[in-house]
Amino acid sequence: MAIAFAKSNTGILASNNLKDIKRFVTAGDILNITSDDLLCLFYNKYKGETTPVEIESIRETMRLFGRRISPDSFYELLSKFQLDKRLFSDE
Repeated sequence: MAIAFAKSNTGILASNNLKDIKRFVTAGDILNITSDDLLCLFYNKYKGETTPVEIESIRETMRLFGRRISPDSFYELLSKFQLDKRLFSDE
């Protein structure tokens, strides 16, 4: 249902279940953002209020709850973070 809604409304799907949505994302039908993308967006917006160490702690807690999180460190994720930030700006 969420895939159909995102596709028909030129929307963004927030999902870590990449296996189920890969064909829609690679076809360019929808934009997907993962938990790691959201954490990078959050960090970039609130740099003065949080640290990479705090974000890494959040990621570790997510792993403990069975969430699929990239094995890369948060520093590595930030260095290759490429999501179009204009899609999420307040402007």
